[in-house]
Amino acid sequence: MDVPKKENSLHCDICGFAARCKSALEKHMRMHTGEKPFCCNICGARFSQKSSSKMHMIVHSDAKPFPCMTCGVSFSRISSLRRHKIRHTGEKPFHCEICGDRFSKKSTLKIHLLTHTGEKPYECATCGARFTHKATMTMHMSVHSDKKPYACDICGVTFARYTYVKQHKMVHTGKKLFRCEICGNRFARKSSMERHMVTHTGLKPFRCENCGVGFSKKLLLNDHLLKHTSDDVLQSLQT
Repeated sequence: MDVPKKENSLHCDICGFAARCKSALEKHMRMHTGEKPFCCNICGARFSQKSSSKMHMIVHSDAKPFPCMTCGVSFSRISSLRRHKIRHTGEKPFHCEICGDRFSKKSTLKIHLLTHTGEKPYECATCGARFTHKATMTMHMSVHSDKKPYACDICGVTFARYTYVKQHKMVHTGKKLFRCEICGNRFARKSSMERHMVTHTGLKPFRCENCGVGFSKKLLLNDHLLKHTSDDVLQSLQT
C-alpha cells in the first residue's frame, strides 16, 4: 500500500514518513538504522535523540524535576514518576496469564512468573543452592559468613538476617502477632505457633528411634530418650 506524500516535504524511503525539514527526517531515519550518535560523557550510554541524552544526564545529578502531585516525592525520570503514581491509584496493569494475579510493576510480574516455571536462576557460589529471587540468594549468603550486620537497637544483639532481628525484638516489645485460630493463644513467633498447633491436630512428628513411640513436642521426646539412657546404664551395671 502506497503511503500518500505531502507536497513540499521530505519522505522516508522505508516507511513513507513525511518530514517537514531535513533535520526531522534525519532524526526519523535513526529509528530504522539504530544509529545512536549522542553519547553520555560520564557513563558512555548512547542515545538516538539529543533530547534523550539531555534527559539521561539528570541521573548523574541531584536534580529531581518530576514531583508527584499527590505526595510530593520527586524523581529524576518521568518514567519513575509514572511507576510511582500507580501506588496511589492502586492500578495493577500487569497480569499473569497463567493464574490471573495482577501486579503494579512489570518487574514484579516477571519475578512472579518464576513460581510457575520453577526456574531458579540465582545460584549460591559457595554451596550451589539455587533461588528464584536474587534477594533470597543474597540473604542466604549470610549463612556462609560470620557477619551479623543486623543489630537490635534495644539490646545490641546482632543477627545474620533482618528477619531474625524483627523476631527477636518481640522479646522486648511483648508483641504476640501470631494467633491460634482454634484456641486463641497468641505467640511471638510463627514457629512457636506451628509447634502449638500440633496439640490440636494430634500429630506426633517426633519419634523415638529406639522404641518407635511418637511425641507432639521435641522436648517430650528428649525427656523420653533419657529413660532409654538410664535403662541402658542400669543394664550395664547389672551385667
